[in-house]
Amino acid sequence: LTVTLYNKVMGERYDIGQRICDAIREVYSWARKDIQTDVKICHQVADLPLQRRRISDEEKQWCEDNIRQMQAQIPDPDQSTPEEYRVALSRYNSVKGRNERAIGRYEVQDEQPTVPVHTHVVRIGQIAFATTRFELYMDYMHRVQARSPFMQTFVIQLAGDEGGSYLPTEKGKQNKGYSASLFCNVIGPEGGQQWVENVLQTLNEMAD
Repeated sequence: LTVTLYNKVMGERYDIGQRICDAIREVYSWARKDIQTDVKICHQVADLPLQRRRISDEEKQWCEDNIRQMQAQIPDPDQSTPEEYRVALSRYNSVKGRNERAIGRYEVQDEQPTVPVHTHVVRIGQIAFATTRFELYMDYMHRVQARSPFMQTFVIQLAGDEGGSYLPTEKGKQNKGYSASLFCNVIGPEGGQQWVENVLQTLNEMAD
């Protein structure tokens, strides 16, 4: 069984390696005929103030209720097994932490309506790169790529040490799509579109 599994895994890895090798050879066959030694390189860094994903009064109240409900479910340690008590306490701490973080964001959102988001935009010839700390709904990447003045534009997600979270579109938020919840979204759809427009403005300035 071990030998069979080893052969299967190594066979899959060999296949992946062969495909990568073939792709490199194919591209190199024509890329070597167009080697460029004098390309324009630009790099801009900005802390973009993007609009927060606001938390409503009702959502804040719901978070407080969640904490109370989970606290009420913690059994008396003298009337439960150590395992039952440990599991209930672990669940409570998890719920308490995520809800308290949301409540904390609610408490500062009026004084701090935006979040500075560190962004790099780079041009190398006719190729461009833009970074974001978030895990984007793919719509945002497509919006940048469709309007970019460059031949190819790459969006690098989850870049930086600020901590990432999901960034949903308006449609994703309305339909309660995957990870489009108040716990997962520091920045909302408005902030996502602000990021798109700022990146495109920088790309167009670099192209000029």
